[in-house]
Amino acid sequence: MALDSYKDDFYKRAAQNFAGTSRLMRIDATVHVEGQVDIKFWSRIFAKLYPQGKFRFISYSKSPTGASASGSMHCLNYRNYLSDKFFICIDSDYRYLLEEPDINIKNYIFQTYSYAIENHYCYAPHLNAVCEKACHLKNDFFDFNLFLTNYSNIIYELFIWHQYFLKRGSHELDVLPFNNIISIRGKIPPWQIENNGEIVLDRIRQRVNARIQRLEHDYPEIKISSYFNHYKYLGVNPNNTYLFVRGHHIFDFITKIGEKCCDIIVNKQKKYLKNNNKLIRQLQKNVQPFKSVITEKISFDNYICMNKLKKDVSDFYKL
Repeated sequence: MALDSYKDDFYKRAAQNFAGTSRLMRIDATVHVEGQVDIKFWSRIFAKLYPQGKFRFISYSKSPTGASASGSMHCLNYRNYLSDKFFICIDSDYRYLLEEPDINIKNYIFQTYSYAIENHYCYAPHLNAVCEKACHLKNDFFDFNLFLTNYSNIIYELFIWHQYFLKRGSHELDVLPFNNIISIRGKIPPWQIENNGEIVLDRIRQRVNARIQRLEHDYPEIKISSYFNHYKYLGVNPNNTYLFVRGHHIFDFITKIGEKCCDIIVNKQKKYLKNNNKLIRQLQKNVQPFKSVITEKISFDNYICMNKLKKDVSDFYKL
């Protein structure tokens, strides 16, 4: 009990110091995020949605042991001592869908609503433009929007099963086995992404369908379709499930596909240019890594997770 009391007092004093620093610096707030890469995302969110604001973003702070600490759980250690001068921004993970209480702006907590910031970077309608910017050529090879829509439709029902068991504390379809089923593993050869990744998607479809059949056999009393409306209310539908699964997983395989698509598009252009070495060198010089381009920009389009973020900022600052 004494240890818990010391820990609470530590985070209370630290939060007061951060809030006090905001007042001394005459800024709107000090904002604690999960890590260094999150600063880029959240600073863009507030710059776009509340451009008149002045913020100081921090990616780590001291723990009671004196060590530097980061991550969502460390941020949440401050949850009882937050204010409009010191608040936190975290990945939702599954907190939003599991409806974890008190994770909201009333308690000075901003969240992604998608699983993580990486899901926002992979917003599907934005990816074809990312590909074209990376290779400076028209992308007439791969439709990222259609691919992620098809992927979402394949995994949607199993995702609802996954959420069903998580909400009830069951390990029947835990995080690791679920991610293994829906993952795109290893290297992706060019032939696997022809026809908009049909081969890749078919392999996932087979694994997903096999597990659904097993679940339906083992749990005949569960009518999983009866839970669809609840998740529709939260914003999950068959076309956008990719926004709510593990963000690193989505980001990793989308960047793999993106790099491969750029290679294919560039090589096609090289063949068209034949032996014009000057133009070929210029072409190669223009190419940027897909992985770096995808994080250059956030789409503020009208989609569920971004709309919720917009509303949070608007409500918080009474815009």
